[in-house]
Amino acid sequence: MISRALLLVALTLAVALPIALAILVKEGLIPFGFKGKSLWDMLEVFVLPIVVVVIAGLIAFWARRSSRRAEEELSLARDQAREASLGDYLEFISGLIVDGKLGNPQLNDDAMGVASARTLATLRTLDGSRKGLLIQFLSDPELILINKRVISLRTADLRELILFRGSLQRVDLADARLENAILAETNLSSAILHSADLRNADLREADLKRADLSDADLRGSLLHYAELDEANLSESDLTGAELREASLHGANLFEADLSNADLRGADLSYTSLRSADLSNADLLGIDLSNADLSNAKVANSQLRWADQLTGAIMPDGSTMTKDNWNSFKDSSRFWARMDREYRRIRKLFVRH
Repeated sequence: MISRALLLVALTLAVALPIALAILVKEGLIPFGFKGKSLWDMLEVFVLPIVVVVIAGLIAFWARRSSRRAEEELSLARDQAREASLGDYLEFISGLIVDGKLGNPQLNDDAMGVASARTLATLRTLDGSRKGLLIQFLSDPELILINKRVISLRTADLRELILFRGSLQRVDLADARLENAILAETNLSSAILHSADLRNADLREADLKRADLSDADLRGSLLHYAELDEANLSESDLTGAELREASLHGANLFEADLSNADLRGADLSYTSLRSADLSNADLLGIDLSNADLSNAKVANSQLRWADQLTGAIMPDGSTMTKDNWNSFKDSSRFWARMDREYRRIRKLFVRH
């Protein structure tokens, strides 16, 4: 209302002031070099250009306002459609459960196929929060567990899924699309995530113990403090992943790509890192005791920052004994001091 009132005032002034000025000039009250000109001539000079500009501004204003209103109405319509889609789906699945067509040993294969197809189709229409509600609904009656697998979520579109502190233990999500999903503090222990797309997913403090993440795409994912003990991460892509203080005790990282990953303070004891790529990974304070680094792509300059390497099989096939580790640390400290001194001197030269 205020903006409309101001607009009317501005329009009135934009028209009235030039007219008043034209009249004053015409009457000779304001010398402006237009002596002998008619009032219409004055109006053409002063009023018409301003009126044209004002009208153009009004048209642009109302066009923007109409566009914004149309976008809001479209957004509301989409939101209502998503809500209706979720409601219809929940009613449909609930009906199958009540009728005994889902969740019993004598499962009707046709009902299972229909339910799975309906689930995948519905997920494609929902936003992140409603996807989370749907998945949580299915996990409560145990319709998506590995040993039951009444409804299949393989290849499901779960992009931007929001399921904070959810429960997806022993769920089959192989080949699922989970880019940008928020699964922080969610229980995914023993879940199947083989070949799943988890790029930029938020898995901070998630429970992924014994989960199958083989060949999964975890580039840029957040895994701070995540529990990945005994998880299968073979051939997974963890490029640039954040694994600070994560626990990967006994995990399988055979041929995994951990280049540029942040592994500061992580526990990789008894982990298989055979043929893994650790190029430029941050290994400050990492525990690699009894880890298998056979043929791994990692430099000694990186390993020197490890907190523990005793018992580890090194890239060259040798085993790091306690004595070797102590001498390795001493040597590393020496070269670390040399490196710091070199950087300090280099900065001095750059300044001057």
